Amino acid sequence: MGTYTLDMDFSALNGPKANEWLANFREIARDAFADKDSRCRLLGNLLVLERYIHTLEQGLRQTGKPLSKGTRSAVDQLWAYLEGHTVPADFADFANNLYACLLFYDVGESLSDEQAAFDKAYFGDVDYLRAGEDTAAGWAFGVLLQLVAIEGGRLDYSEFTRCTQVDFAGIQEMLELLDDACIELTGTPCPSNEAGNYLNALKEVHLTPLFRQIVSHIQHDLQTARTALPEQYGALREAYREKTILPEEYAGAFLAC
Repeated sequence: MGTYTLDMDFSALNGPKANEWLANFREIARDAFADKDSRCRLLGNLLVLERYIHTLEQGLRQTGKPLSKGTRSAVDQLWAYLEGHTVPADFADFANNLYACLLFYDVGESLSDEQAAFDKAYFGDVDYLRAGEDTAAGWAFGVLLQLVAIEGGRLDYSEFTRCTQVDFAGIQEMLELLDDACIELTGTPCPSNEAGNYLNALKEVHLTPLFRQIVSHIQHDLQTARTALPEQYGALREAYREKTILPEEYAGAFLAC
């Protein structure tokens, strides 16, 4: 992977190096937080996740739709844990049910009667979970289950049983989604989906001010999380209530990508 770090100037990287930095982001972030605890890692996730969710909310408002209660409740629960108001044992059932609903929407997994009632309460008739919100939902629900696993709580999904720390997979997945979206949002030429054309488009899009701003936001947020003290968490939550990952003028088009 070379000597890539979280703090390096992304705008100074050429096309191939920028691609490599992005492809290895999860490991780069893990190394940057190697000596940090779960709450510090969680804060890093939350600051970036709040940006992403606020962009979703801006786009959804243009269609008259709200963010689902399930996604917002998951994020609120993560903040509550971060600020010491709850423990994983309190939200283990909630987290497992949320993940069951996500699998129902994403891959058609069946729901028990209890899970179906939960789905109705937290998602209602949400048929747009696939349009951008599925990334936010999977991210938030996954981190909740990571925290449950770390505390040795009840898990219905074996992929979380070996989890020992909060990771940065959600940010990696968001970056991959924004990779594709920014090709359209910036009008970067991509004549076809063939590998060569697509990789050339990515090299170009990573040089655009829009994409560089996205990476700069993420780097800033994770750097903030690395140095924040617990007594600053509440103020950071307030400060991030309006921050976005994309400028507002792109929000509606992003959901349509």
